[in-house]
Formats: sequence, C-alpha cells, structure tokens
Amino acid sequence: MGPKVIYIQKQLEEKIENLELFPKYINIETRNTCNARCSMCAIDFDNRPLITMKQELFNKIVKEISEWKDHVRLVNLYFDNEPLLDRKLHLRIKELKDAGTKRVVIATNASALNQVRSKELILSGLDEIFIGLDSLKKSVYEKIRVRLKFEKVINNIINFNIIRNKLKGKTRIRLQMIYQEENSSEVNDFKKWGKKYLSPNDLIVAHKVHNWGRQLDIKNLTTDKFINSIPCTAIWSNLQIHADGRVALCSNDTKMKSKHTLGYANKSSLAEIWNGFPLKKIRERHLKGERSGYPLCDGCTTWRPNNNFSKFGVYWSVQKNNKSFYSMKQKILYELKK
Repeated sequence: MGPKVIYIQKQLEEKIENLELFPKYINIETRNTCNARCSMCAIDFDNRPLITMKQELFNKIVKEISEWKDHVRLVNLYFDNEPLLDRKLHLRIKELKDAGTKRVVIATNASALNQVRSKELILSGLDEIFIGLDSLKKSVYEKIRVRLKFEKVINNIINFNIIRNKLKGKTRIRLQMIYQEENSSEVNDFKKWGKKYLSPNDLIVAHKVHNWGRQLDIKNLTTDKFINSIPCTAIWSNLQIHADGRVALCSNDTKMKSKHTLGYANKSSLAEIWNGFPLKKIRERHLKGERSGYPLCDGCTTWRPNNNFSKFGVYWSVQKNNKSFYSMKQKILYELKK
C-alpha cells in the first residue's frame, strides 16, 4: 500500500476499497441559480439557463441513496447554487430523511432564510445548516457577497437560532467564514460573535478561500505549492449531481457543457457512474502523481488537507469541550502537518 493510498484512507477514515463502492458524500443541486454574485465564486450564473430538478429524477436519486443508507454519511442539498431558491427544498429534505439518510445538510447565504423558511427547514428534519457569513462589517460583507444585504442576513441568522430553540429543533448551525484578504483581520471577532448568538453544539468555522481549480485568481494567503503531489480526496468520497442530472467531476466542474462530465443520473445509476471508466482513470492518475494532467485538478486548492484555518483553530464548538466528528477531523489535520 503506497503513501498516497494511506493518505486518502487517513483523511477519509475508511479503507479505499470501501470508498470505491459508492460515494460517502453526495451533493445535489435542485435549482441551479443563486441570488448573490460573490467575489470568491467562479460560477457564471448569468449565462446558464435556469433549471429545477424534476421530481422524477430526484425520486430516483433518493431511492438509490436509500439502498446505500448504511454507507452514505451525508447528503448535501447544495451544489453550485443557493438552495433556498428551491421552494420545495423542505419537502426534498423530508423525503431523504424518510428514506433513512443519516445526515441531510444544506449550505446557504441565509438571505432567503426568513421565519417561514426557517420553520420549514427545522421541521423537515434537516440535520445541519451551513451558513456563510464572511464579515461582521457591512461594507466588507457586501463587497464580498455582492447583491446581498448585511442587516437582513444577520437578522435571519439570529432569528433562525431563536426559532430552532423555540421549536426544540435539532438542526445544528455551522457558521462559516471564507477566510480571504478582505476579512483576514476578523477571525477572532467572528468567533466571538458566533459564541454570543449561537447555541451549544453549534459550530464556527474559518475556511480558507480556494481557487476553484485555478478558475479563480486569489491572493495566496497560504503555501499550496505541494498540492499536485497529493491525490484529491474528493474523487474517492464526493459525488456531485447538477439539476439537469449531469454528474460533475467535482464541485469546480460548474459548466453545463463540460468535458469532465462523469455521466448522467437520469440515464445511469449512481453506482455505475461512481465505478465508471472516467472516474477510475482519474483516480489512477492521481495515485501516480499525475493530477496535473487534468486542468481542473492541476494546482487546485479546493480539497487541500488543511483547508480550515488552523492558526485560529480548525473548528470551534460554541459549547466548551464538546467532542464531535469535527474535533476528530481537527486532530487528523494536525497529525498530517507534523
């Protein structure tokens, strides 16, 4: 067993032969649009037709996931979009939970997280909500999260916590900052704000900005020169499904007409795509140290091993000494750096 396989297994806490059976993490884009135009995002929302995933396709995907419910760790109803723009999102969450999915999460900018949507999400059985809040300063926030209103987002986050607690809901909040040049001085204040306004068992994360497979030119706040020497863990763990059924190579494969397409969920099973020739070939190239042969993989920092900003702590729990899946991940990351 070579060092690259050992690295993958250690990062994903699973033997590689098990990882290759079926994805552990599945991202589903149910509506391919967003109401923001973020400065650190490489997706061209203005030049792609609006598509909402057909219920028939969604049902097919849920059925396949249910057949692997003991294997799949998490389903994220988010992929290259703002999930709350799908008005049926809470019903899709409930369908996944009723089918036995262990964990269902979404990632949102919270601009559409009003009181009605908050209640719907909490009652649907949503396990975790990732909320992006990239600055506590109105001018900086609105420079990063273009088209969004700072005060509205702040109020929505605070109100979601209040509504959840009133309903005695179990949805965990993961408050996340994308650490970048514009907000690099705010991390400690971000941590303090989260501890003030969130509840025990919620999480606060500072996540380094990435380059979208070199599709985005970012100021390099960290050294990533080694990145091509390690395999990307995402191709052994994550499956991404666009609203039209196209299965993307990774989260950076955002174009509707892409040469990196692995297959179509409305034509093939997820297992067939996961074990198909295109993905197998890419995995082989990564294990041989040849990831630079793929444009999206060459120099990509999306899945770097130390993605969370460990100078300040990888994950903070609002509750002191709370041991969680995330704190275990933190330990693994620190071990890799030694």
